[in-house]
Amino acid sequence: MVDITLHGRKKIRSCELLRIIQKLLQNVLEEYIMLKKQSCQTKFFLFLITIINTVQAQAADQEQPIIALSSQPIKRVEQAHITTIKPIKLEDSDLANFIVSRHGHIHQETLDPVALSKNKSFYNDKQNKIPTKKIGTKSEIEICSSLPLTPEENAQLGKQINDGMNLFFNKLKKNNVTKRLVKLYVLDNKSDFETGKSNLETLIQKSPALLNLFGSDILLSKGKELLEDKKMTAFFPVEGLDILRKPEYSNMIYLRASHEDELKALVTYSITKLNHKKFAVFYEASDWGEAVLESLKKVLDSLDFKLLADGSYPPGTVDILNAVGKISKASPNAIFCIAKSLPADNFISKAMDAGMFKSTFLGLSNILSIQKTVKKSHGATLIASSVTPDPEKNSLPLTKQYRDDMKKYLPNRQLSSYSFESYINTMLLYESIKKINEPLTTEKLITALADTKDLLGLKLSFDPATRTLSHQVWISDGSDKEWFLVNSKDLFHEKALVKTVVSENKTV
Repeated sequence: MVDITLHGRKKIRSCELLRIIQKLLQNVLEEYIMLKKQSCQTKFFLFLITIINTVQAQAADQEQPIIALSSQPIKRVEQAHITTIKPIKLEDSDLANFIVSRHGHIHQETLDPVALSKNKSFYNDKQNKIPTKKIGTKSEIEICSSLPLTPEENAQLGKQINDGMNLFFNKLKKNNVTKRLVKLYVLDNKSDFETGKSNLETLIQKSPALLNLFGSDILLSKGKELLEDKKMTAFFPVEGLDILRKPEYSNMIYLRASHEDELKALVTYSITKLNHKKFAVFYEASDWGEAVLESLKKVLDSLDFKLLADGSYPPGTVDILNAVGKISKASPNAIFCIAKSLPADNFISKAMDAGMFKSTFLGLSNILSIQKTVKKSHGATLIASSVTPDPEKNSLPLTKQYRDDMKKYLPNRQLSSYSFESYINTMLLYESIKKINEPLTTEKLITALADTKDLLGLKLSFDPATRTLSHQVWISDGSDKEWFLVNSKDLFHEKALVKTVVSENKTV
């Protein structure tokens, strides 16, 4: 296919332009006749409209904007500002009549470039394809991610997620039998909102497939916009909010259970194991923190429980003294920590100093890493949830393989639930890639992933309502025992038990 660009606003004589057009159309028509594909048909019409309008404008001695004609119409159409060109009727042009006379009637509705540019299926045909290139006898597939890798105080989880991906892909590269390799592009969002948004814009130019995205604010703003425009497919975001877990986001799929699932498991543990029912919450006053707070209220309301107190801290700080004061007055025996690691650690320390040493603290998976520190430094018990089995003690073949691979390929890194989750996500994606014939598309991948029922002993079941493969939650009680899988269904779905719990609550 010939790639011709008429640069700037230089005027060209019609006869010179027509010689270029003649060569271009000959190539386009040959490709169309040979391939007989809709994408080529669309390409031909777009080229033809652009050319005809250019000839008419030159004949009228008018200047034209840049016109780019290429075998890659999606990107080039935007450069050519094709939406500014007025639709014309084929019969108004001798050149068009010549084409029609040789190749038959063309329906008029295909000639509106504005409609074509707005037709999502036209764009999706290209955007859904994951870039793949041949390297000898192997294929290399391009996958992207954006993570907080700096500054150091905010980058712990981002680095663990990155470790999980690199662990699996590096292992893949060392396997000489592997026919499909993955080239991973990771950008550091620097824990900055604007940088994170810019990263997504940059990465979708490389590949529409984004893996293990992390960062609620970025995902719920720019990520949401790109998902709705079908410009991005998000595979396994490391995110627990329910806002994007809806059937309409068909170009997104989760592995991890939601924050609501985690909260149900923590409430179940507090009520059934500890008999602690006087609840309070310490939370981050951000979109993320307030969304999780609403989920917690929903979970407690379903059992006819209410929060006795709540205290918050401004995001990006460890200013927790006001929260300690408010919560300590209520004398709760179960305090939820919906917070980042440093503020949570500081809050628990000050809460113990304020006399709340009989309280149990409950935290989501994002503060699981401070559990041992809290016990050792402050003498407090932190019960934490996890969306993965115990990476150190679980006996599933999947967990054993993770431990073996970490020891072999990343011996200087510690085992963690986040690197394990990322490792599982990456393996799931690759196992589905192996099942798909080229061309590889995000739609094919989503379908294959949704059909996955088992991954080396880890049971999965896709829930189309929440776009989630797993609702399983494990609890770490802070001891040396293996984390245990919580069944919160008994508490939240069996009416007899719910009535018992509600009755007990009224006497507390």
